Amino acid sequence: MASCSSPHHYRLQINPNDNTSSSSLVAVDHQAYFTTECSSQMCLPVNGLVCRQEQRRKKSVAVIYNPSMGETLTLPEGKTERTEKRINFIGYDPIGKQLKVLSMTWYPFNIYNVPQEHRVMTLGNGKLLWREIVFCMPHYPLDDGICINGVLYYQAAINSGSMVSMIVCFDVRSEELSFIGIDEGGMFKNASCTYTLINYKGKLGVVKMEHLELWVLEDIRKHNWSKHDYKLPSLYGIVGMTVTCDIVFSPYFLSDPFYFYYYNLERETFTRIEIQGFKEFVQCRVYTFLDYV
Repeated sequence: MASCSSPHHYRLQINPNDNTSSSSLVAVDHQAYFTTECSSQMCLPVNGLVCRQEQRRKKSVAVIYNPSMGETLTLPEGKTERTEKRINFIGYDPIGKQLKVLSMTWYPFNIYNVPQEHRVMTLGNGKLLWREIVFCMPHYPLDDGICINGVLYYQAAINSGSMVSMIVCFDVRSEELSFIGIDEGGMFKNASCTYTLINYKGKLGVVKMEHLELWVLEDIRKHNWSKHDYKLPSLYGIVGMTVTCDIVFSPYFLSDPFYFYYYNLERETFTRIEIQGFKEFVQCRVYTFLDYV
């Protein structure tokens, strides 16, 4: 797998007969390569850094990548006991200006299949040391999470065989975990739907794919939500929302030609973007990140 980047600014060719516009971009040179035997989760980038859990010589290690600089940093394993699974998130504390990695670890013979250990590491202080933190509710993370204004959010369930039952909130500065039940207001009442966490104007947004139902967390302490409905045909998976209120849809595998779509919530318009230069990577898994730097 290789990472590519392309400019965010482009000239649109507007079709005056409908509300859809199109544009083409050419992918730039590959800037960082991920060469591992296999890899599992890749978290969303924070401040230009991406964290991946990789398998190297029968050991599972966390690796921090800076794709724009072509730099990598392998994090220490911590305990020597063999693990079955590990998932990592990156969060940023804008007050203390610190980047931290939240790591959750499963150990062998775990009958409930939930992490038994939660650890945190601060990056950039010259000491790559894991610190264990207390978690009051066992849970199984279900998505890659998103960090907004110093809080890392991710969907979770009571175990690996359950549907979404909560949103976990990790305060990056205090390193404390809290939980939001998703049964409030009937937000997740349809278990067959797909949900995506997005950054909606500096607030946590939850998008339901069926007809683009958007829930916005207005008060993190009181768990107050507002609901917004949009008429929208089903496209690819939602990968996030830009600062200009564009919901972005992208396929999960590369194709030729390769398209992704912007849907602007305020103007209710579509923009189709074609990325050229991916012929040799057709059918490879693709991760689309927004507002990378």
